Amino acid sequence: MIIEEGVVVGVSITNNILSVILLTLLIFSIIAIIASVFVIGFILLQRYYKNFFGDEGYLTFTLPVKTSAHLTAKLISGVFWMLLGGIGVVISVFVLVVFGTAEKGQIINKEVLDTFSMLFKELFEKVGVGDGVAYIIELVLLILIQCIAQMLLFYLAITLGSIIAKKHKVLTSVGMYLGINAAAGTIINIIAAIVFGKVYITNNLSVFANSAHLFFILFIVLYSVISVVVFILINDLLRRKLNLE
Repeated sequence: MIIEEGVVVGVSITNNILSVILLTLLIFSIIAIIASVFVIGFILLQRYYKNFFGDEGYLTFTLPVKTSAHLTAKLISGVFWMLLGGIGVVISVFVLVVFGTAEKGQIINKEVLDTFSMLFKELFEKVGVGDGVAYIIELVLLILIQCIAQMLLFYLAITLGSIIAKKHKVLTSVGMYLGINAAAGTIINIIAAIVFGKVYITNNLSVFANSAHLFFILFIVLYSVISVVVFILINDLLRRKLNLE
C-alpha cells in the first residue's frame, strides 16, 4: 500500500512537471510567433528604406531599370514574405491550439478538429458547393489584395517621410502611416456603409443571400483601387522627388 501511494505521488509529480514544461513551451511559442511577425515586418520595411533612400539608393536608381520595375520587384518580394509569414503564423497557432489544448493522456484536441470539420460541412450544406468554393476563392483573393494594399501604404508612408523630413525620417514615416491608414480606413468604411446600407434597406431575400459575395467583391475592388492609386503615387514621388541621404 505504501509503495502504491509512493507510485501515485510520483506519477502526480511527474504530471505536474510535464504540465509546467508544456505551459512554458506554449508561452514561449506564442512569444516567438508574435516576435516573428514584428521581425518580418521590420526587415521588409528596413530593406525598402535602405534600398531606396539609404546609401544603396544611389546604386539602385543608377541601374538601367525603370522606377516602376524597382517598385514592382520590391512589392512582390514584400507581399510574398508577408503572406509566407502570415501562413506560418496561422499554421503555428493551429498547431498550438490542436496540440496545446489537448487533455491529459491525449496528444491532440479532437474537439477542435471536429469543430473545423463541422464548420466546413455546414458551410457547404447551407450555401451549396458552388457558393462555398466561391466564398473561399473570394476570401483568398481579398487577403492577397489587402496584403498588396497594406504593403503599398507602408511604402507610401516611408516614401513621404523620407522626402518631406530632413531629420527624424522614421518618426515622420510612422506618423504618415498612421494618418494615411486612418484616412484609407475611413473612406473604405464610408463606402461600405453606403453600399450595405442600401442592401439592408431592401427586403429582398436574394439580396441578403448574395450580400456575402457583395462584401467580398466590394472590398476586393476598393483595395484594388487603393493599390493602383498608391502605386502610381509612390512611383511618381520616387521619379520626381527622390531625396537620398
